[in-house]
Amino acid sequence: MSNASRRDRSADDQALVWKTAATRGAGVSRSGWFTRAAHAVAAHVFSALALGGILAGPLSLAAGAADDSVYRLRVSDKLAIKVGQWKPVEEKYEDWSGLSGTYTIGADGKISVAMAGSIQAAGETTEAVAERIAVLLQTKIGLTNKPAASVEIAEYNPVYVVGGVTTPGEFKYRPNLTVIQAVGLAGGLLRARTLQLRADRDRLTAVRDYNVLKLERWALLAKKARLMAELNEREKIEAPMTLIAAPSAEHLIKAEQAILDSRRRAFKSKIAAIEDLRKILKQKLQKLDEEIKIRTRQLKSTKQQLEDASELLKRGLTTKPRESGLEVVVTDFESKLIALEVLNLTTEQQLNATVRDELDLINTLRQEIVDGLKTTQQELDVTNTKLVAAEALLNEAATFASMMADTKGDSKTKFSYTVQRRIEGVVQTVNAEEVTALQPGDTLQVIITSSDPTMQTLLDMQTPG
Repeated sequence: MSNASRRDRSADDQALVWKTAATRGAGVSRSGWFTRAAHAVAAHVFSALALGGILAGPLSLAAGAADDSVYRLRVSDKLAIKVGQWKPVEEKYEDWSGLSGTYTIGADGKISVAMAGSIQAAGETTEAVAERIAVLLQTKIGLTNKPAASVEIAEYNPVYVVGGVTTPGEFKYRPNLTVIQAVGLAGGLLRARTLQLRADRDRLTAVRDYNVLKLERWALLAKKARLMAELNEREKIEAPMTLIAAPSAEHLIKAEQAILDSRRRAFKSKIAAIEDLRKILKQKLQKLDEEIKIRTRQLKSTKQQLEDASELLKRGLTTKPRESGLEVVVTDFESKLIALEVLNLTTEQQLNATVRDELDLINTLRQEIVDGLKTTQQELDVTNTKLVAAEALLNEAATFASMMADTKGDSKTKFSYTVQRRIEGVVQTVNAEEVTALQPGDTLQVIITSSDPTMQTLLDMQTPG
């Protein structure tokens, strides 16, 4: 046999292998000796090709290819498990709601079911897991018959789409999901028109963000100028040189001046209220002092009368009621004098409190201004940093838009696909086609190539994955 014939034969054998794998992966189930024979032939041919080095190099997934004719559970798959038992005597089905529910396969590949214990799920079929649950429950509970257990896949591992698509990311898997369908979930292929629209959108967004940050910076500069005027007790705001050139400088300074005037009026109003109260308290103290002097003179005079009455009583020149009446009057004067002195002391305390209130008001305002300056400066520093980044993004967006204008569109753009799949614990990368069936956990990478160097640069910028 010639070398060419051998190469053709090898190619035919390799095609048979992938065709068989594709048939199994697409979910086509056959039974009997034909299926067993086909699988045996495929395994024999694959081994021979591998030993002969014919399969060296990157593998490719045929249309609809999968690893097995039935889905094998994987780590992080979510399972809906139902357990129950038929009671023939009562002729009814009893649902074991305590065991039924949703279970997630852990990193160790197992699930934990109450009363059944830890059960290996990863790598098994749903039927095998259901059978294992039923057997374990029968054994551990001591049932005569196995309970009815069913296992369904509630949620598969997601698939990931990266590279040349509009919206790369994580997407829910559904059975028989193909490459082109996954691309559709990711917003479709990234084409020149999409890049152009994205470039225009990014440029407009960058311009907007940059202008917004400039406005924020000017507003913060005006606020800082107002706080500095308050701190230095100036009635007018002095605009800094960094703000004078701004188009909205006059408007911003006018707005901050209005705030300054309003705050000054409010502060003066509070100070005036304190001063009015102080004036009232001083007048009250003056009146109290006068009344205390009067009461003191009255008390002194009454006490003298009491002493005279007591002396006359000793001589028998007056009566006892006269002396007792004067004692009552003295006691009354003394109590009233004490009340006046207490009121006088309280008023003096209130007067002292007005001084303290005024100092507190001044100190609070000053501290508020200092804190405001500190916060404003911090916000200004953050805004300046954002402005530098926004300017860089604006320049990048403008450059990208300019480069897009020089390209030739999609005329020289080609798309290809690779799939990263974990097989027996090892991540393998294989080539794929649009109709290739994906599996849960697969990472689909869309690769875009262009013979136009400028377009290729733009594609590399937009599809770093």
